[in-house]
Amino acid sequence: RFDIYISNQLSSYLVTSFLSHKGTNIPLIYCEPLTILQRNSEKFFFSSFLKQASSPSYDIPTKLLYITAFIIAELSTNENRYMSPLTPSQNETFEYINNKEQYRFFSEQVSSFPSISAYYAESNDFQYSSNTKGDWKYNIISNGLEYEEKSLRRLTLIKEKLSIKYKMPIRQIKNLTLGIPYIDYRGKVNVTVSNSNSRCELNFDKGRKGDFEGTIYNNDNKEVYHVKGNWTDKYKYSSVNKNEEWITIWEMNKQENYINNKIGLNRNYIYHLPSYSLELNNGREILSKVISENDSRFREDIIAYENGDISTAQRINNTIKENNKAMLSPLYFSERNDNKDTYYEYKGGYFESRNVNII
Repeated sequence: RFDIYISNQLSSYLVTSFLSHKGTNIPLIYCEPLTILQRNSEKFFFSSFLKQASSPSYDIPTKLLYITAFIIAELSTNENRYMSPLTPSQNETFEYINNKEQYRFFSEQVSSFPSISAYYAESNDFQYSSNTKGDWKYNIISNGLEYEEKSLRRLTLIKEKLSIKYKMPIRQIKNLTLGIPYIDYRGKVNVTVSNSNSRCELNFDKGRKGDFEGTIYNNDNKEVYHVKGNWTDKYKYSSVNKNEEWITIWEMNKQENYINNKIGLNRNYIYHLPSYSLELNNGREILSKVISENDSRFREDIIAYENGDISTAQRINNTIKENNKAMLSPLYFSERNDNKDTYYEYKGGYFESRNVNII
């Protein structure tokens, strides 16, 4: 049985991941059967919060309440996720259409050196885009690695044309060489709204793992909601004016999301993936007739990882890395600059290039 909770295996992987990111040619051994492009799509399984935020009946502070619930829910997708996603090749893509929640997602590897994936999601209610530009560093105090995003998340609520921007907190992988490694976050998150003083300020520097608290302000800089919780458990709010009890707006469904999921032909091979992540490689036979052959779900190393054939997956992955030398321009994203923030704007054309009605 493959057990990711063995401390020395985790430490070996984490050091390897860090060195590989810094350009040292050391192969990654412990990987999920997903690419970074696919991992970027996982947050949108909580897109119902964005749909709620888009309701015209809500004022901006209440919209921010649902947007921050979306942020906390995204953080929960990293609980117990220590293995690395696979690094995509230049111009590799991934698409996902969720008919139930009525959104579609697209991501492309826009740079190999450094490795950057850009992504875009849209529905009738929202447009959302960002990229994975960031930096890893070693923190001697926490005995682990830290990852800081360098680009803003950009959300537009279509019905009211509201533009929201924010950066995620710094991700920490602690106890790298001593004890059991675990993931946590630190720092502050400021969620801002264009042409408004309304905002949400979240603070993750609360000491105990996962804890956070924050305040949502209206356009007059008055406190409207207090929020608090733990990103591994729940998100709660209280109305300042109404003196309400704390109300839970999101709670992790641990039974559904964090069981020992078994995937692939080898049913004893366990990756500890959230249940929604298991859907991301489904439908290869049908989709092969419709979508790009460069889509991540068709990678042979992913299929080998799913089947528990690690040696074959490593060999294929090494070959992919060796062939990924070309410095090509992005096909579907354009690089932009906005007040020193470099981001990638989806320029369209991907979904128009095929018949989306087939799916």
